[in-house]
Amino acid sequence: MSIIFSECTFASSDGKSRAAGFIWAPETKPAGVVQLSHGMNEYIGRYSVFAEFLCSNGYVVCGHDHIGHGHTAPCDAELGHLPRRGGGDMLVEDLHKMTRIIKEKNPGLPVFLLGHSMGSFVARLYISKYGTGLHGAIIVGTGRCDQPTGLGKSVCRATGLVRGGRTRSKLINKLAFGSYLKRIGKGAPEFAWLSRDMDIVEKYSSDKYCSSFIFTVDGFYTLFDMLGQVSRPGWAGTIPKTLPVLIMSGTEDPVGGYGRGPQEVYRRLLAAGVGDLTLSLYPGMRHEILNEIGREKVFADILEWLNKRAGVARPE
Repeated sequence: MSIIFSECTFASSDGKSRAAGFIWAPETKPAGVVQLSHGMNEYIGRYSVFAEFLCSNGYVVCGHDHIGHGHTAPCDAELGHLPRRGGGDMLVEDLHKMTRIIKEKNPGLPVFLLGHSMGSFVARLYISKYGTGLHGAIIVGTGRCDQPTGLGKSVCRATGLVRGGRTRSKLINKLAFGSYLKRIGKGAPEFAWLSRDMDIVEKYSSDKYCSSFIFTVDGFYTLFDMLGQVSRPGWAGTIPKTLPVLIMSGTEDPVGGYGRGPQEVYRRLLAAGVGDLTLSLYPGMRHEILNEIGREKVFADILEWLNKRAGVARPE
């Protein structure tokens, strides 16, 4: 199946950036739309293989680079910087702008949102506010609910007061990620916690839009703030009870506490009365299950879940 690739831009909610959006569309009549919300220190282009898979199976796929990421960052100095005041809200509103753009281009089609890692925090905030406008949400590689986000914000606030919010703190970066290689062993590459596929790890390590920067103090503050918001016990009660939700993670993903975080999110949504709820844990997989060894199974599971909720008949 031929794929039509296009780009778009729109004014970011940060008031200074032009958000870079990307769209993959099949030539035939699509079954639905899947909007992507990427993670920290990456960009939508890393999802091209997954996007092409969904597109070849009848879905329009779209996404934009978040503030401080990829082609949305006005210059390299802005990579990893998010505003401390209202940064999370800005990310959500940019996501909503992209939703409106893709809905205008594809009126009447069911729209699904997939968020990975930091992008899952943004997606979880999004469905709390705009979930009634979606046909489903897929939460991938999300974090634990018991992390000390208050402490993290306090450290960021104090560091910012002394050194400025645009400071890059190796200490804060180490506090956030320093334990992620613990279960892999000594001598492992810095980003081995992302995937067992060393080709993926190597490409990430050499990509300036991924590994050439660490978050600013204000960027980390916003990250901790978003995680804190979606970790509150009351968050699950704000999600529309009729919204289908698929939660996915690898059992060796340190971001999710090796499966504990996604299970807790599932339990909270279940207790809140969300009716169409699915939890899928993949044994042995690390953080980026869309870039893992065995990702074909993950792709197929997502497609099956989408088809059931988009009303697509399964081929004989």
